[in-house]
Amino acid sequence: MLAMSAIPVFWGWRVVLAAFTVLTVIYGLQFSFGVLLPAIARDLDWRLSTLAAPFSLYIFIYTALSFFTGRLTDRIGPLWVIRVGAVCLAAGYGSMALTETVWEPYLYLCVFAALGAGAAFVPCNATVIKWFVDRRGLALGVAGSGISVAALVGPPLTALLLTRFDWRDTLVLLAIGAVVLLLAAAQFMVRDPESVGQRPYRVADAGTPLTLTGLTLSQAWRTRTFWLLLMVLFFTWLVIFIPFVHLPGLGAERGLDVSSSAMLIALAGVGGIAGRLFGGPGSDRLGRKAGLAVAIGAQASGLYCLSISFEFAWLGVWAFVFGLGYSGVSVMFPALLGDLFGRAHSGAIVGFVFASVGSAAAAGPYAASLVFDATGSLQGAFHGAALVNLVALMLLVFLRVPRVRFEDRQARGSAYDGA
Repeated sequence: MLAMSAIPVFWGWRVVLAAFTVLTVIYGLQFSFGVLLPAIARDLDWRLSTLAAPFSLYIFIYTALSFFTGRLTDRIGPLWVIRVGAVCLAAGYGSMALTETVWEPYLYLCVFAALGAGAAFVPCNATVIKWFVDRRGLALGVAGSGISVAALVGPPLTALLLTRFDWRDTLVLLAIGAVVLLLAAAQFMVRDPESVGQRPYRVADAGTPLTLTGLTLSQAWRTRTFWLLLMVLFFTWLVIFIPFVHLPGLGAERGLDVSSSAMLIALAGVGGIAGRLFGGPGSDRLGRKAGLAVAIGAQASGLYCLSISFEFAWLGVWAFVFGLGYSGVSVMFPALLGDLFGRAHSGAIVGFVFASVGSAAAAGPYAASLVFDATGSLQGAFHGAALVNLVALMLLVFLRVPRVRFEDRQARGSAYDGA
């Protein structure tokens, strides 16, 4: 570990870049699975749903585990959480290369890889929240854009490897690269500024206290806003992984080749980069609720229009719009939780939310594969996904968000009003 007892410069932006790297690598592997899936199914003569089922369970397990990795991050910091996760992730995806029977993906993905993936989103976002009060949306946007870069880089890289190697060798190469990058990035992840004698980033830095403050998870549970936001995110994320698993399949239905189909995920990644880099700082200025409404609306529009588009150009446009929306939601909700409930227990609070509603996303890819098996098309799955997002938009209307952040309310001596 780096010597951190007396860091002469503000370390927060290094934490942001390290979090960016961790998220790029872990989600790069995850988004590449949709490219690998047809090759694996063809080679092993399996139905699409046979592989989609363990992948959906993998999503459920790693998001559920995020509650525990979030709490661990609050207690011991992100360094060892990410280190152990890196080894588990590489072991899981690398071992997938040995697959011969239908039970093996459940072991490799749902045990080993899930343990590794659980060390990504929540530990990274919770740590960034602790380092920033002002510019929180910007910092989370830069860090979270790693997920979008993953969608941009991971699938095309995997498609390129598949032109030179079989799917087994491709998985091994991806696993080796992942563990090396993750272990390197983990070195720069420091739990919070107070632990190294620094202050969280603020425009008016002189007044920032040197102690972590914030509501506990149990205190957050007792607010109406917490549970309504949970429901909004549930209906937003229930379908969020459908495009990342099934866009290549939708592209194949439209007559696209493997590379062009993989490029659709990459275009969603480009939209995701824009959504995070502009949505995060945009919500700093305009407000989180308005930003969430725009983002969920873009996600719903992208899903519906993908289902009715047939040419590569239009599929690419709507993949971009979907990426713009999903990434905006992903960067704004941790910032909103930090604004509402403070920094001290951000790992536990973000972890609970992510585990609760993120695990629901596990149902999406499997449900879409069942629609495909029953109808021979993915169009109905994308239609249904858009309707689910409309429910989230309707619930968002009733969400009450205080205009003043937790840290500023505390500085004024006002308690959280339980909105």
